[in-house]
Amino acid sequence: MSMYLKYLLYVLRHKWFVFIECCRLGIPFRGIMHDLSKFRWREFRGYAVNFFTSKEWKGELNFKLFVEYRLGELIPWGLTPQEQFKLAWLHHQRRNPHHWEYWVYRKSDKIEFPVPIPKKYLQEMLADWRAMSRNFGNDPAVWYTENRDKMLIQAGSREWLEEQLGVTP
Repeated sequence: MSMYLKYLLYVLRHKWFVFIECCRLGIPFRGIMHDLSKFRWREFRGYAVNFFTSKEWKGELNFKLFVEYRLGELIPWGLTPQEQFKLAWLHHQRRNPHHWEYWVYRKSDKIEFPVPIPKKYLQEMLADWRAMSRNFGNDPAVWYTENRDKMLIQAGSREWLEEQLGVTP
């Protein structure tokens, strides 16, 4: 099965799980709209190559681009499999308000602060985390506890999420 078909099936399954969780939270429309940007080629290809190809294949592609074809200096940033994924992930975060990164205001390189996240996007974020946990067989509260220090989330938004997850600050 091709990497593109594998990734398509993965995304459809994830969207189904998110839709179920969004319905439970009373926001079915957010479940329908969830992650539609993953069907844009910029994201689709980056994710498919990153998650559904072997390390050897990625290495072989890098070798051909940089050594065999001598295109290293001519290739714009983003054509290696690793860089394609980085661009896809950035594209996804910037177009999907259910990601906490979307709500971080960057005033300069060194000054960042989170802004409040509207409830419908907090609910969708929670649905996304629950769906991912369902897919990978883990607990969203445990995942959040292990990752919360890496997340720059406004205090009120964090409080709501932690209450929903049953996590103590």
